[in-house]
Amino acid sequence: MTQKSLARRQRDALAKDKAPDDDPLNVLDELYKNNTSWDELKELYMVNAKQLAGTYDALIQLYKTPGLIKYLENSEHKQTMILFNGIRRDFDQLSKDLINIYSTHKDYSGGVKNDEELARSIGVFENYNNYVIRYDALIRPIYDELVMKAGVAIEKINTIVQAQKQAQEDQDIAVVKDVEYRDVPLVNPETGEADKPAATEG
Repeated sequence: MTQKSLARRQRDALAKDKAPDDDPLNVLDELYKNNTSWDELKELYMVNAKQLAGTYDALIQLYKTPGLIKYLENSEHKQTMILFNGIRRDFDQLSKDLINIYSTHKDYSGGVKNDEELARSIGVFENYNNYVIRYDALIRPIYDELVMKAGVAIEKINTIVQAQKQAQEDQDIAVVKDVEYRDVPLVNPETGEADKPAATEG
């Protein structure tokens, strides 16, 4: 959204469909007085940097799930590791690219003040736009596939854990029933006294 609003304002400043009596110089003067292009570009950097770091951290934490690597599909284990290592390299490269773009405008603030700054800000915006295109092409599809593969493994883990829990509960119930049968004395209705539990074999 920020990218579009910035580009739109810059295009409006150079729009060709103004009334005949509009003076282009006056339009540019108005733009230079009221724009916040550099601040918006800085916001673009922060949004993209936060997204990149957050996506990477989420993927790393997901693949740190205990037992996940073990329960990946055997036939896809090698492919999954290739994808994972590949996307880590892409994250690293995109991070460097993002920092490089930011370095071209980090010392500016507020709005553009002249034609040179306007041209520079448009170029920076285009660099961010190209970064987003690369992010969507490199990260999104691989990230989605890795999340899907991890989900299958986690489902296996949950099934095994649930089965183990149920087996333990069944064993505990069996022990309790055995203790009740062996140790709880029966009351003789005629004498009112407790009978000794019957001797068990074995």
